[in-house]
Amino acid sequence: MKFIFYFLISLFVSTARGDGHAQRTGGRLNRAVQTLLVQSQVKQIEESQIPCEEFKESCSYYLCVESQKKCGEKGYLQNFGYRYCQKFTEEKIHHFSDDGMRWALKTKECLLGNLENLYHSESSCSEIKKEAFKNHDECYVKSGFCELSFRDQWNATKIGLSGILKLNSWSAVFNLLHACRARREID
Repeated sequence: MKFIFYFLISLFVSTARGDGHAQRTGGRLNRAVQTLLVQSQVKQIEESQIPCEEFKESCSYYLCVESQKKCGEKGYLQNFGYRYCQKFTEEKIHHFSDDGMRWALKTKECLLGNLENLYHSESSCSEIKKEAFKNHDECYVKSGFCELSFRDQWNATKIGLSGILKLNSWSAVFNLLHACRARREID
């Protein structure tokens, strides 16, 4: 544990002073550090034996479900659900207007509600991933994505784009665009 602590300190110091090596490898190291921190959080939740219902309204609910289902660091719960919940509702929330912020929080509530249903079923990790991705565009639309300003829609797309590219979930983007187009035609 001491090694990890010293490693993190040296990483942040070298990045702050502008070491070329730290700048060239910073993205990978930053991701590795985030993964270690998330795994540590999962372990703490698991050891605390706090019921997942206690986390129902926070992004940590993904980690609590992970502590029970054990889908792994590359599974939906850690690698996408928790990560993008944090990005949308904590790290990048300031990129949105007031309407965009309300949308992000309503979407989080919808996605966590759907995850709760999956958690209480006997769903496997692959079933959780499949169903959760099916729920994304539905929750986005239901929470008002189509009514957001172009700027908020663009920011949401930008924030989620790396995850979409990484997980090849372009169908979710096309489904969302199709749903918004259909809504406009109805109105």
